[in-house]
Amino acid sequence: MKSDNVINSIDNRNKLPQKRKTKLSKIPRDKIRASLSQTQIATYTRYAIEDIVTVKARLHRIKLSAEQFVFGTSFDYFKKIFPNLSINQDFVPAERMPNYKKHLIVNTDTCVLNIFIQRIHPFFPAFHIELTPKEELTLIDHKNYLSSLNELIPNLQVSSVEYTLDIFLKSSRAVENLYIFAKRSIYVPYKNDATFYDDHSVKVGKNVRFNFTFNCGDDVKMYERGPDNKKTIDGWNYDETDRLRFEHTANRDKLKNHKILSLTDLIENCKFTELNENIYKFKKFKSKKLPQIWDWDSYSTKNYEGHSGAFQLEYSDRRLDHKNIRQRMTDVEEFEPLKALLSQEMIAFDSAWKASNII
Repeated sequence: MKSDNVINSIDNRNKLPQKRKTKLSKIPRDKIRASLSQTQIATYTRYAIEDIVTVKARLHRIKLSAEQFVFGTSFDYFKKIFPNLSINQDFVPAERMPNYKKHLIVNTDTCVLNIFIQRIHPFFPAFHIELTPKEELTLIDHKNYLSSLNELIPNLQVSSVEYTLDIFLKSSRAVENLYIFAKRSIYVPYKNDATFYDDHSVKVGKNVRFNFTFNCGDDVKMYERGPDNKKTIDGWNYDETDRLRFEHTANRDKLKNHKILSLTDLIENCKFTELNENIYKFKKFKSKKLPQIWDWDSYSTKNYEGHSGAFQLEYSDRRLDHKNIRQRMTDVEEFEPLKALLSQEMIAFDSAWKASNII
């Protein structure tokens, strides 16, 4: 009797609805390919971000000018301030600074100053200074140098500041990988009519290529980079690249909006986070009517130089044909760790800048 009950139990169980197994051959091949592509792109993007070693924020080139009502400043004036001042005898205004006739150079252990004097028209500032810190300059020493300059030449006005974020990676190949996937996702707001130059600095010859650059408008760019002392006239050799740089140039109007008008204002608070926290976003389209990030060939919109593969180009090309296109966009999840690193470094830089005591 017991064996009969077991048999009946098995028979009854066999009569219950069974979960049907879908044969792989029943799934459309397009869906299989799409699923594999999505997984592959997501995996490669994560790998690219996992190769990040560290992120470093810094203020790079700072452009300064004379107060509006200063009338003329001579070579002798700057020679007294900077005894090691030299004159660029090869200066061609049209190629470098068309509003001034003479180019002076001050090269110190910490910074390089390019000073332009003898303005062409009286309504231009009496002089213009470009201050570029050397790579080894620490944050504290940089701030101290700016303070010293502010005392030597009072009432300097800030024309623009380059805010940079260097993403150091394990190898040149890792730099290239992150560049490719970041280019495929990076979205900078309010650049609808920007001109894009993708990979415009590529130079191939003798089996050598130089660093890739992606400009988003005239104030934001992303480019492969190496140490300052490895730079050549063509940029950085691929083998010398060790970081991907995000660079935002805040012009006079932007700085004024954030209450940075004078060099004194900048020294007191450079407002790195405030000026940069909303610049870099990583997006993809969620609407199937728009190019999909996992479909490598779908980002086909080309710029004037024939380059493609950038989300920003796709957005710029399609925004007029798709109403509320921003609502059809979403964040690229794989880039969330990088966004967090960038945010943390900006906040840390601001904190260190405010905390550093001026000697």
